Amino acid sequence: MDTQTTTTDERQYLTFLMGAEQYSLDILQVKEIIAFTDVMKIPLLPEYVKGVINLRGHVVPVIDLALRFGKTGTSISKLTCIIIIEIQKDDKSAELGIMVDAVNEVISLSEENIEGRPEFGDDVRADFISGMGKIGEKFIIMLNVSKILHTKDMDYLHQAAKEGSELLVSN
Repeated sequence: MDTQTTTTDERQYLTFLMGAEQYSLDILQVKEIIAFTDVMKIPLLPEYVKGVINLRGHVVPVIDLALRFGKTGTSISKLTCIIIIEIQKDDKSAELGIMVDAVNEVISLSEENIEGRPEFGDDVRADFISGMGKIGEKFIIMLNVSKILHTKDMDYLHQAAKEGSELLVSN
């Protein structure tokens, strides 16, 4: 029996693609991964908030991470998925779906293979990066999910979830 074990100084990360770039999330932040499904649009929300999905009776807002990062939106394909995470921001918590081009794999990284967040200067917001994982000669951007969204963004997501719940009940 072949099992993958990690030492105590290693952590596991889910890697995924956004365009040609590889990103990762701490596996403990990931609740589940689902195939892309139709998203119910909610009017008057920022473009990166794609809408909501019904996940086993719960309304979950979905964002297009590429749009959130100022890139071209995610093109829907057979590999497109939604990573369900739980985020905490100030006194608010919410389940959130992150739309990505493809999920890659779960990797284990030790502390010695994780570089700190790069410094870009005061004018560049990079607090959503928790570090840079090094695999061989390549780097993977490690995301800090609690910093991907501003408090104002959390308000948008709570609004989307509330409106989505009302639409699901009325249908």
